[in-house]
Amino acid sequence: MSNTVQIDTNSVQLQVGPFAYYQYDVLIKSTRPGAKDPSPKVKDLLLDHLQNEVAPHLFNPRLIYDRQKIAYCRKLLQFQTGQNATLYVSFNEKQLLQPPGGRGAYEITLSTTGSRVTKADIDNWVSRGPSTEDSEIRARGEAARNLLQLIMRQGPNKRHSVKNGRAYFSNGAGDFKDLHRGIEFWRGIFLSVRTTPGPLILQIDTTSTAVYKGGELISQCLDYLNPRQKNPHMLKFPPNHPTLKQLEKWLSGVRITIKVGQNQKDKSRSKVIRFLEPKGANFLFEKDGREMTVAQYYLENYNIRIRHPDIFAVSLEKKNSLKATIVPAELCEIVPGQICNRLPDEFRPDMVKFSVLNPGLRKSRIQRELSENYLKSEYLAEAGMTLANSLLPVMAKQLTIPRVMYGGEKAARVNPNGSWNVMQSQFFRPTQMKAWAVLNTIPNIIEGTKVQSYMHELLDCCRKLGMRVVDSPFDYQTISGWSQEAIEKALDAMGRTAGQKNLKPTDVVIIVLLAENAALPRSIVKHWGDVTRGVITQCLRQGKFNRDRNNQYWNNVAIKLNARLGGINSHPTSMFWTNVVEKRIGSFMVMGADVSHPSPGQQKPSIAGFVHSWDNRAAKYAALTELQQPRQETIQDIRKFTYTALYNFGMANSKNLPQNIFFFRDGLSEGEYLGVARLELAEIRRGIDAFWEEKGVPPVVKKPKITFVIVTKRHHAVFFPTGTNDPKANCAPGLVVESDVITHILPNFYLQSHSAIIGTSRSSHYLVIQDEIFENNMENLQQFAHHLCYNYAKATRSVSIPSPVYYADLVCSRMMFHLNLASMPDEDASTTSSGNTPFNLDAWKSSFLKLHSGMESRMYFL
Repeated sequence: MSNTVQIDTNSVQLQVGPFAYYQYDVLIKSTRPGAKDPSPKVKDLLLDHLQNEVAPHLFNPRLIYDRQKIAYCRKLLQFQTGQNATLYVSFNEKQLLQPPGGRGAYEITLSTTGSRVTKADIDNWVSRGPSTEDSEIRARGEAARNLLQLIMRQGPNKRHSVKNGRAYFSNGAGDFKDLHRGIEFWRGIFLSVRTTPGPLILQIDTTSTAVYKGGELISQCLDYLNPRQKNPHMLKFPPNHPTLKQLEKWLSGVRITIKVGQNQKDKSRSKVIRFLEPKGANFLFEKDGREMTVAQYYLENYNIRIRHPDIFAVSLEKKNSLKATIVPAELCEIVPGQICNRLPDEFRPDMVKFSVLNPGLRKSRIQRELSENYLKSEYLAEAGMTLANSLLPVMAKQLTIPRVMYGGEKAARVNPNGSWNVMQSQFFRPTQMKAWAVLNTIPNIIEGTKVQSYMHELLDCCRKLGMRVVDSPFDYQTISGWSQEAIEKALDAMGRTAGQKNLKPTDVVIIVLLAENAALPRSIVKHWGDVTRGVITQCLRQGKFNRDRNNQYWNNVAIKLNARLGGINSHPTSMFWTNVVEKRIGSFMVMGADVSHPSPGQQKPSIAGFVHSWDNRAAKYAALTELQQPRQETIQDIRKFTYTALYNFGMANSKNLPQNIFFFRDGLSEGEYLGVARLELAEIRRGIDAFWEEKGVPPVVKKPKITFVIVTKRHHAVFFPTGTNDPKANCAPGLVVESDVITHILPNFYLQSHSAIIGTSRSSHYLVIQDEIFENNMENLQQFAHHLCYNYAKATRSVSIPSPVYYADLVCSRMMFHLNLASMPDEDASTTSSGNTPFNLDAWKSSFLKLHSGMESRMYFL
């Protein structure tokens, strides 16, 4: 069933002797009346200045500071006033100031909490074993681990100005790319101290981020919109112009400095852009009883003549604020080194390419960081911590790759990289395409004769794979200069034609040819097919025809069509599947669930995606979805989803209900493993109980056993093969790591089920909340999860997470397809609204239309 191999990791053993740190509350504020709290960066610099230059005699040893409100020290500090103190500090002075400090001073208050963080806190937490119920022990253990992590980051925090959570970034040689579009990409290093059932480890991983390019706001905006356009007048927009909204979304929350004189800036503090004012410097306001424009204000008060009064200005106040602070764009400069948390979609492909590192380069970068920055760290030495001088090797299991079965029980040859070729094979369960039509939205690019040729290639491919397909379409239409009205009119006409030919909606496939960048037209097509009419639609992008149109491309289209029409493309099998799944555990249903959240700063709903299998091979899935409160992680409708899944399964299987339920949950962070997962597990049980009671299921029919597993790729454990000189070589699919670097919190393992096409393969982390089906036999659970990575209906290769988890993620991504565009809430108002404004979920739900009944058992989400 499996072999044993040795691999390298990105982890380093961390030795920590007994320690005790005293905790201090830290309050830092400006002495200037009405001033806002300083930024974390300024707080950090102030405390450094205080400890290293102003009063080093008071801070021996130095404080370990989290840049917010908490600091730690190995001994109680002694001030003239005792163990607490309020000190006044200025960046311009190297001595303590007398209260109230004077101009440019800050007040720093240090107060001991009486609390100590010790090594015993971690030891107690780990020794209690997985999922300890003692919340105090867990909290103290997490606090001690976080302190060690904070100590680790002290050195990098001093050297790097760009930081994000547990990562820091550099724009040094090889770690930087300027897109010349107002955006830069920086590579960085992620650090995490991890608890295992054995020693502590430090994980070191590479990461990357997008950073706003510093400099004049006008220049960066012109570059962002069009690098070849240098005319500032191109930034003149009427209210609600789409490009103005695009810029506003990109710039909201960005810090700027303001020039208030000849080459001078307001150095007191950076300001934050809240929104863009289309009236620009012509904006009117009242000052001292007199109405004036922003341009007049700067001329009279700063002797600055605004050169471009007609282009947009920035507002430093929120839209619902009673106060207006408007600054002309030409006086603003973007503060360099700010992380861009809302990277526009157009830049994401470039970001992916930049982020990719092959295993050899990634491993070398990690080893270099270890040797240059941590083995000789003064902060680690001061804390009595030592690191091993090399990456940690581990012994791993190599699971046997399953066979992938096609029609006639013919097995495809699965390559060592987890891929196979569908050529010369037929689908395991091919289906019939009874009727099809074509809508060409780009006739100026692809004329009718080419469309006919392309469709012939597609149909020929479908037939070779075993599908039964009629020769000609029942309809072919073109539209020029697409619009929502034009697309819907054409699709409705096709629907009427299908009805006249006595074709049911579920018999029809409509193939839509779209331009390369056609997100909105695609949304219109999918809304019409998935929600309005219940018709399968297959969108084909023009760029694919020019670049990828070959047998492999048409095979990829065909496997989507076959699965959407109810067929089964292939089926993984093995001795494990035959001897354990088919012969021992009985009937089963697989569920997958995920919750997708809005981007930071956006007030949009979260969306819960849920899928469940309804056949004995876990190949066919139905989907359920619902909106919920923003950033709510618990799936609020999971009881209802479970009830519906049981009903659907029974209807598809002659009223026989599953004896077992495998539930794979994506998207949970470490802090949610126990709370959210256990709450959802309880709700699944309540859904089962409600179904048994309301449907009158006989008592002789036992309720299904449940195995609940969290699957996450949001971790930083990386594995490298040994014994190879190929820098591009990844560990083989089927790799299981279940020792040394796993967490102690729950029974868990890492499974690398795929091989990355480029870059370094990322394993998935499986954490077992409960396993009633295999009774905690981890080998069986690993094999089962591995098989589910080989039946993803959209691919002829293994994937990195079980297919139901992938499907749930796809369901979440289709939120926009469900929305009625005419009645949906204003996205911009949601994005810029005050945090105190209650979120109106009902308004979103009223615009969120349910899936058409004809699609409920279809894999429409592929």
